[in-house]
Amino acid sequence: MTSQILAFLNGRKVSTSTWRSKYAQLARFFKYWKVLGHIPAIQMPSPRGLIIQTFVPYVYSRSEIRALLQAISRIRQNANAMIHPETFRMLLIILYGTGVCISEAIALLAEDVDLKKRSMCIRLYGRGSHRTLPIGPDLWRILNGYSKWKASMSLRSEWFLVRRDGSCLNKNGIYRLFRMLLREAGVVRRDRPSFRPRIRDFRPTFAVHQINSWIRKGANLNRLLPALSGYLGQANLNSTDHFLLLAPERFKNELDKLSPQKGERWSANAETMTFLSSL
Repeated sequence: MTSQILAFLNGRKVSTSTWRSKYAQLARFFKYWKVLGHIPAIQMPSPRGLIIQTFVPYVYSRSEIRALLQAISRIRQNANAMIHPETFRMLLIILYGTGVCISEAIALLAEDVDLKKRSMCIRLYGRGSHRTLPIGPDLWRILNGYSKWKASMSLRSEWFLVRRDGSCLNKNGIYRLFRMLLREAGVVRRDRPSFRPRIRDFRPTFAVHQINSWIRKGANLNRLLPALSGYLGQANLNSTDHFLLLAPERFKNELDKLSPQKGERWSANAETMTFLSSL
């Protein structure tokens, strides 16, 4: 019986995660019928080992960000391409300048970008809530320029980032265009050549660049990291901890100060929680 089970599990080449999923389902199936008394106890083969996740997000350098933005106008698109270079450039700037998810960026409505109040409303679909982000002077200037460009092109739409026909952007078109952009800009991942940089890596890039800036300025990370969690719309206050692992090694001593006592973390610091309650 064990050999037959292995033949089923190994019948076709599958990933370790798929193999373990099939294994667990089969074990539950046998257990169910054993409880009902229809089959005897069946000895399952040894499961495959746990998967060790080795992938880490890519953090773009500022020079790579500039290279990507400059290369947008050089991409050779089909004459009927639906995403205008100006819109694609605005999308990348929003992703890098705010750290929002790509789904949040393309879901922005025109009314969500309030240039008068210099704020941006990010809707958290599926959670029935939203968060409002302040817009700095540089981002405000670019957003304002894009809004005027849309008006000059008569692109009237409920969406802030629009395709040439006024409809909402879609992820497949964005991913395809971003692959072309990576080739044109010559941006590659040298630390792990088997992985290519992704457009969703703009989010950790925003976080890491912000952390690096705070460290250079000698800012109090115990206070600012929880605020960064809220800014990014993350569910719990210690969810920015993993961004610290992506920060440059030269900041290790500064980052170690976030746990001044053994076992203590900034998210458990009373002073930090008091600060958060006042935000």
